[in-house]
Amino acid sequence: MSLDGISDTTYKQIVGIVYRNSRINLGAERHNLVVGRLAKRCRELRLQTFENYCQLLTSGHGKAELTHLIDLISTNHTHFFREEHHFDFVTNTILPEFKANPRNSVETFRCWSAAASSGEEAYSLAITLEEYARRFGRLLWRMQATDISSRVIESAKEGIFETSKLKLPSPALHDIYFQKGIGESAGLSRVRDAQKEKISFYQANLFQETLPFKGDMHLIFCRNVMIYFDTVSQQHLVQKLVSYLRPGGYLIFGTSESLMGINHSLRSLGRSIYKRES
Repeated sequence: MSLDGISDTTYKQIVGIVYRNSRINLGAERHNLVVGRLAKRCRELRLQTFENYCQLLTSGHGKAELTHLIDLISTNHTHFFREEHHFDFVTNTILPEFKANPRNSVETFRCWSAAASSGEEAYSLAITLEEYARRFGRLLWRMQATDISSRVIESAKEGIFETSKLKLPSPALHDIYFQKGIGESAGLSRVRDAQKEKISFYQANLFQETLPFKGDMHLIFCRNVMIYFDTVSQQHLVQKLVSYLRPGGYLIFGTSESLMGINHSLRSLGRSIYKRES
């Protein structure tokens, strides 16, 4: 067998390894994408067949390569203020509710970007929080941001983006929250340290037993990741996310995602926005 094709047995083995370690469910519709990316990786490693690659994954050196494999098959398509109505809901509903409670006058608003990818979602949320503070007064906040891909989370920590791809709600936001690169960095923009220092980035699997931070979140974004899991894994994930959410906190999924068929105690507010009542 060469890299021109992959046997059903080998493909199922690789799919099984990915599922056991990430819960990502590689359905038949992703076969060509996965094989294409694996073929490129095999050539980089100078492996002659997909069977050789499968042997590597199950060898003593497999753990390091497994991390690379998860990076390869994780889809990280995102952009700033994706599904902008969710950020509008934070501004118009969640934060006014938080600020209206006298007990929150000295409390820190705690949030989690649970599938942060290369950082666009986390920084969009950071800008939303900072803009609310600029308009309506002091707001203490801290954010945790995680992604299963070590490659993209390292990129997120850097906070450097192509200026031409920064599609912000208002052009004025760029100079407030970004530094424009010059010289060799021309065409790039870097998130200002004042925002970065309030965000902690971690490489983490949503299904690992413990996460590197505590729960009691006021807000969790977990958007456009549920679609990669089967129903059993979705049920497990929703239960875990709810356990990290404080009573009265909000959980936001991607608009293409649904909790139909999932047992949960959340109240639906529409447009993939849910609230934990108790």
